[in-house]
Amino acid sequence: MLTATFYARVSTDSDEQKNSIVSQVEYFNTYLDENNYQRSKTGVFYKTDGTFSVTDGYFVDEGFSGAKSNKYRKAFQQMMNDARARKFDIILTKSISRFGRNTKELLAAVAELRSYDIAVYFEDLKINTMNRADDFKLTIFAAQAEEESRAKSEAVQFGKLQGYKKGIWGGRAPYGYDVRQGRLVVNPNEAPIVQRVFSMYLNDCMGLRSIAQQLNTDEVPTKRGANLWDQSLISKMLKNAVYTGEIRLHRTRKIDLNQNLIKKIPPEQQIITYDEDLALIDIDDFKLVQIEKEKRKDDFGTLIVKEIAVENNGEIEKQKVHVLERGLSRHSSKHIFSNILKCGNCGGSMRRKVQLNKNRTFIQWICRNNDQYGRKGCQYRNLQYEEDLKEYVKREINQYRNNEQIHQENLNYYIKSQFDLKNVERDIQSLKNQVEGLTQEREVNFRLLTKSIIDDTEYEQRNTSIQTQLTDKQNNLSRLENISVEIEKLELRHKKFLEFLSKVDVDNLTNATLRQIIDRFEVTSPEGAAPLPRFTQHEFKEEQLRIYWRVFGKSRESVIEDTVDKLIEEFTLDS
Repeated sequence: MLTATFYARVSTDSDEQKNSIVSQVEYFNTYLDENNYQRSKTGVFYKTDGTFSVTDGYFVDEGFSGAKSNKYRKAFQQMMNDARARKFDIILTKSISRFGRNTKELLAAVAELRSYDIAVYFEDLKINTMNRADDFKLTIFAAQAEEESRAKSEAVQFGKLQGYKKGIWGGRAPYGYDVRQGRLVVNPNEAPIVQRVFSMYLNDCMGLRSIAQQLNTDEVPTKRGANLWDQSLISKMLKNAVYTGEIRLHRTRKIDLNQNLIKKIPPEQQIITYDEDLALIDIDDFKLVQIEKEKRKDDFGTLIVKEIAVENNGEIEKQKVHVLERGLSRHSSKHIFSNILKCGNCGGSMRRKVQLNKNRTFIQWICRNNDQYGRKGCQYRNLQYEEDLKEYVKREINQYRNNEQIHQENLNYYIKSQFDLKNVERDIQSLKNQVEGLTQEREVNFRLLTKSIIDDTEYEQRNTSIQTQLTDKQNNLSRLENISVEIEKLELRHKKFLEFLSKVDVDNLTNATLRQIIDRFEVTSPEGAAPLPRFTQHEFKEEQLRIYWRVFGKSRESVIEDTVDKLIEEFTLDS
């Protein structure tokens, strides 16, 4: 007596499709009994949410498309594993489309099962894969099933596109909104949380982890309710332009249903509309958050692509993931001068220490490298008392914010350092020529490969070099072509900086406040000065301190240095 199992699948978990599963299971249970098959002792029922249950000898994938690769269908994978262990002799299924719509993988699975002497019986066409006379028929109908799936996908994509043009939202609602009758509406309970997250990041200078921890502490539910807040959720929220009222649809398109390949749509081809009723965050604040995110990435770590090995069904696959490569510093806002106060002699951070005696408590800031490694780390301790530093910073803020002349100079300096306004058209044409040349070079490189003049290794090396240069040139070209937009961004940042500076309460300074206006300030001992013994009484010397005001995301001093370097370079070239 042959041992049999059967495989059933539906592409969604709707009630109608669930009834289809029930019908398939009932039909084949009856079929096994009527045809005197011995029922298999293995089976599993998988759902799209990852849950599964053991069945009475059959396999079901609920809510899995047959057009996708077999690796996405968990029950199918388990069935193949059981087949390799020879746990049954025949697999029954309703139709080719239920078994799969990917012709290549379907035929490969049939061939593998045949090597184990396991047959697949397609009930609708009466095809038994152990009968080689049915091979041609199987191939034809498998290709037809795949084409039907492709055509259906195209129709769905077209329908979505037409809906996008009418403002119909595609996908799940972002946190802060709900979807009603196909359109986004503000969720009154979640909207204040969105505004709070942006404020904590921009105004309170909190990090992603700290924000997530605070929301979890306050028992704020996520969109799904069951999950806890983490850094990734906060990061996605902070970069989602929908909170400014911008509705950006048709951002991706499925180009290969079988392999689940997604293509990103260029920004100019995306469908963009604006709805003021959906705006939860001021557009200027949103732009400043993006600037702050870039600055923190530069200061405290870099996002890199890393290749990792992952085990999948007994096989080792290589996958690429994005990870944050940490810098030497950590984002902290615990104390007033955290990550702002630096040792001007070695460039390291200053460390906060509390000194207690019978009469009072002293809060000191000292060079971290000297404190940790002694004079080998840094020759100078550069000890400063926190109260002295606070008074110094208060005086500097009051003097600086009342100097209107220097603020205009800052703006002019920075525009000059970033853009050569006299030669924009010349530079744009030059970059266009370079881009065209590199594009042709890339095509020549490919032709050399196709004619076997170079091998794959040399081709990859050449292509990587060309693509790196091409990306750099294209980025610079885009920047120059949108120069008016870039200057507008600079003016916005400068305006916001001055607005914030004018409102600073110098009597209640916090780390979050200082981060908005100060890039860093340094304590420097004169070169050649004899290092003081560790416990020598400190004498405050204002000339040892220097503030670097934060303008345009960098210090005013570095802005001026950039401009001077550029002017010197231009003078040298002109000479």
